[in-house]
Amino acid sequence: MSVIIVFFLIGAIAFAYWKYYTYVAKYPTGPRPLPIIGNALQVKYGSRGHTHFAEQFGGLFTIFQPAPTVQITDYALIKEAFIDNGEDYVDRSNLPGVEYIFNYCKNGGVVKSSGPQLAGTAESLAYYPQRLRNGQ
Repeated sequence: MSVIIVFFLIGAIAFAYWKYYTYVAKYPTGPRPLPIIGNALQVKYGSRGHTHFAEQFGGLFTIFQPAPTVQITDYALIKEAFIDNGEDYVDRSNLPGVEYIFNYCKNGGVVKSSGPQLAGTAESLAYYPQRLRNGQ
């Protein structure tokens, strides 16, 4: 009976690893994450914490903390992603807890907005200081 339980546990752990790493495979390459904790043990926190990953994996890599975060460190890739293809990245995912903090405002301003609201907010953030400088 105990042999069946051991084989069941080994199978369940193997299935969980397989499921997790097939999920990880759809993101850009990066350091291999561990299940549940991701890359928390490999990341050096600080002002230049991800430079060793940028040297190893190039200008585009994924860090799991434990949710996936795609890091872009190359200027040409940043320009291509956010300036040339900026409309593809205008939506934001909802962070847990943010809706409770910023629920007093209908669209949440810069922090909680996404889609057309984010594009309009970003446009007005660039437009109004310019008008103030010109005295309008």
